Amino acid sequence: MRPKGTPEELERIRMKAVEAVDAGYKQVDVARIMNIHPDTLSKWVARYRADPESLRPKKHPGRTPRLTKEQLKELVEQLKKGAVFHGWNTEIWTCPRVAEIIRKVFGVSFHTDHVFRIVTQKLNWSFQRPEKVARERDEKRVQQWLTEELPAIKKN
Repeated sequence: MRPKGTPEELERIRMKAVEAVDAGYKQVDVARIMNIHPDTLSKWVARYRADPESLRPKKHPGRTPRLTKEQLKELVEQLKKGAVFHGWNTEIWTCPRVAEIIRKVFGVSFHTDHVFRIVTQKLNWSFQRPEKVARERDEKRVQQWLTEELPAIKKN
């Protein structure tokens, strides 16, 4: 199991242990004090003596993203145009809709769960629900009620 800590912290521990052995301390004692298995410390010392750079942390970039940074910027521009612009009846962006846009524009298919991660983590967009407003709502009548009738009710 990988020990806890950043790659830099783990490198510092490896280097301290190897330097202690090089300073003349017994490997068994260094391993016990630093809570390292003696076999692991022996491997570190051998690797260090062969190539001191071998104890440095290695970069693990992971899989290359299927959408580049430029494509993510283009996706934001496409989403800002609105869902109606892209052929839907409402302006609500759902994960299946965003996945469809990504597939059409960039030719890359994503599962809707992954689309949610892209939108929230990479684009920093938040999950929102549209406000529910009655279609029959008359804004003039609402304002009239708020300015004329509501104050009269509050006085009583």
